[in-house]
Amino acid sequence: MLIVVVLGTAAVCALTLNLGILYVGLTMIVVITDVVWSPDVQVAMGKCFPGAVQWINCGIVSRSSSVFSAFGSRAIATLVVGHWGAVQVIGTCMFVVVDLLGPSRRPEERTPLESVGDGPTANVVPDHDLTPADPDEKPSAAKADTTEKTFKYWKKRFTLFPMFDKGVLLDEESFYSVCPEVLASYMAKKCGNIKVAVDPFCGAGGNVIQLAKMFDKVIAIDIDPEKILLAKHNSIIYEVFDKIEFIVGDFFTMANQIKGDVIVTSPPWGGPDYNETPVIGPLQLSLDKLLAVGKTVAPKVLLHLPKNIDKFECLKMCNGIGAEVRKVENVFMDRYLNSTLLYVRSNNNNAVTDSVLKLADIHLHNSFRKNDCCSIGYYKSYLMNVDRILISCQTSSVDVPRNVVIGLDI
Repeated sequence: MLIVVVLGTAAVCALTLNLGILYVGLTMIVVITDVVWSPDVQVAMGKCFPGAVQWINCGIVSRSSSVFSAFGSRAIATLVVGHWGAVQVIGTCMFVVVDLLGPSRRPEERTPLESVGDGPTANVVPDHDLTPADPDEKPSAAKADTTEKTFKYWKKRFTLFPMFDKGVLLDEESFYSVCPEVLASYMAKKCGNIKVAVDPFCGAGGNVIQLAKMFDKVIAIDIDPEKILLAKHNSIIYEVFDKIEFIVGDFFTMANQIKGDVIVTSPPWGGPDYNETPVIGPLQLSLDKLLAVGKTVAPKVLLHLPKNIDKFECLKMCNGIGAEVRKVENVFMDRYLNSTLLYVRSNNNNAVTDSVLKLADIHLHNSFRKNDCCSIGYYKSYLMNVDRILISCQTSSVDVPRNVVIGLDI
């Protein structure tokens, strides 16, 4: 792009300089011709040089002067129009090329993604090397196919985290795994008056951040250390880091060491292709194991499940493991069915519970923020930079730096 701009500017300057030189030269010809042919000049020259008038009035000089005068006037007009047209053509070509090669965001929106907040500074490297990803770096074929499929979640990133442009970090899996903020906030409010909440599959922190806004303490667990790094960083942006205890590990093996008042989580659904199955059984998501272990950790469990979960099978499953389904809610997001909320309470007496499924519909509005950064190139650049940050942090055994700049210039 820089070469195109420099060459176009040089061409316009050269045309302008040539026009100026030609204009001055032709103007001098016209002026001199008009001056020589004026009556006063001819009388003065006749007095000073008696033979000059006859020489000027000779046929060759007369015709030459007339031709020069006419040619000069027309040439000036032609050059002015031609120069204007050339400048327009060059300028148009420059804008077209720059628009094709460069990003489409407006200059005032080309701000880097930067995290803010007053979180802790321990184990933070402020001068971490986080230069933008190489624009010539190409992902593998499998990665390219995956990003094509998950690109739709990038367009909705501000529904996942409205503060996304403040420095929120998500890897590709988190884009389709994290719970939208408006729903995570609703789930936190439905937990009632408690003190300690537990999320066994915290991921990038969508649920635990909203829980930390409501309660005194949140225990965030994930078996993937990269997800814990992302959740820590995002909790700093939302200024709730101090209220969350982050643990890297398998919830099922450490459940006997954890106690809380409620479990709120979005268990793994199996990826973005879950919607291709008409009905998903609870055993496919290992909900029986989750609830059996979960009721030893907290008396109440709130699960965020896919919209095509078999609700009646969930009821039967809970009755078989000593748990009671209190309520099931169909979540409609902007009038479209989005997911399911399953409210479960432990039934340690193993009494027979009501076999009638209590269904309810809730309607939430997910504010959508429009932006110009919707190119798949920006999405791939963002993911490559997040991968580089995570690899760098794991190599140096530190958390993600607070002031992270994600370069999106590609």
